[in-house]
Amino acid sequence: MKSVVFVILAVSAQAAPPPGLGPTSLPACHNEILHLSPIRYIAAGSNYSNCTLKGQVGTVIQGMITVPRWFELDNGSYWVNSLVLSGTMVLDQMSLALSGTTLHIKGDEIIVKDTHIEGGHGWAGTLAVDGGRASFESTRMLSCDISLTNATVTFSNTSSTSNGLSGRGTHISHSNVSMMKSSFGQGDEGEIEIVASILDLTDSNLTTSHGSVSLRNSNATFLRSIVALEMGRQSMNIEKSSVVADCGSEEFPVFMIGNGADGPGLHVASSQLTFHASCDWAPPTAVRRCDMSRAIGVVLGRAPISIDASSVHFEPCIPSEEARSVLV
Repeated sequence: MKSVVFVILAVSAQAAPPPGLGPTSLPACHNEILHLSPIRYIAAGSNYSNCTLKGQVGTVIQGMITVPRWFELDNGSYWVNSLVLSGTMVLDQMSLALSGTTLHIKGDEIIVKDTHIEGGHGWAGTLAVDGGRASFESTRMLSCDISLTNATVTFSNTSSTSNGLSGRGTHISHSNVSMMKSSFGQGDEGEIEIVASILDLTDSNLTTSHGSVSLRNSNATFLRSIVALEMGRQSMNIEKSSVVADCGSEEFPVFMIGNGADGPGLHVASSQLTFHASCDWAPPTAVRRCDMSRAIGVVLGRAPISIDASSVHFEPCIPSEEARSVLV
C-alpha cells in the first residue's frame, strides 16, 4: 500500500512597517496645500513650487528643500515662488535654499532647530513669520531678511545675516520677540525697524551696516546686548518707547553708532530709558559704573545725540531676572 505524504509549504510575506515608525518621503507639492500626517518626513529636491505645507502635532520634516525662484502660472507667465509652513510642525536638521524667495511661516506653532537656511546668491531671501508662534533653535540664516508680524517668536543660539541686496532688512511689528545668544546682522542699506512690539534680548545683538535703526511704540529689555549702526549715514531713532538695559562698555554702549561721520545721529523722543550698571557682564575687578558713554554713544565722528521729552536714568546693577521693561 502506497502512502502519499503531502508537504505543505508556508510562505509568509513581510508586512510593511506601520505608518510613523520610519521616515516617509515628503510628496511633491506644486500650487497646492499639502496636508501632512503626524509622522516624520524626509524632503529632497526642488519639488515644492508655490506650496503650502500644513502640519499637525507630531509632524516632523528633515532633509533638504530647494525653492526655485520662479514658478510658472497657468497662462505661461512666471511669478516669484514662495513656500508656506502652516499648522504645527518641527523642522529638524534641515537645509533650506530659498533662492531669493520667501519662506512664510503662518502656523499655530512652528519649531525650527539645527537648520541651515540660505537666502540666495544675487538675491536675499526673506523669512516672514505672519501670526502664530515660532521658535528657532541653533539655526543659521544666511542672506536673509527678517519680517515678524503679529507673532510670538523665540530665537536661541541663532544667527541671521543679510547681504543687503534686497534692501528690506529686519522688520518687527506688533510682535513679542525673545532672543537668547542670537544675532541679526544687516548688510549695506538693510534697516532695522521695530514697531509696537515687545523685545527681550539676552546676550544678543542687532546690527546694520548703513541702514537706519528705529524703535517706536515698543518696550525693550536688553541684558548684555547691543543695537549697533556701524556706519551712521542714516539715523538711529527711539520714539515713544520704554527701555530697560544693562549698561554696555565705553567701546560698545547699548545703542551705538560706530562711525557717525557727519550723519544725522541718534535721537530719543518721548521715551523712558533706564540703564543699570552691569552685575555680571564686567569682570569682578572692573569698575561697575553706568553713564551716558556706556548707554548711548557715537564712537567716531561728529554725529549728534539728541534727547527730547524723555527720561534717562542710571541705576546700580540689578539681578537679570528683575530687569524688565515698563509698559508705556
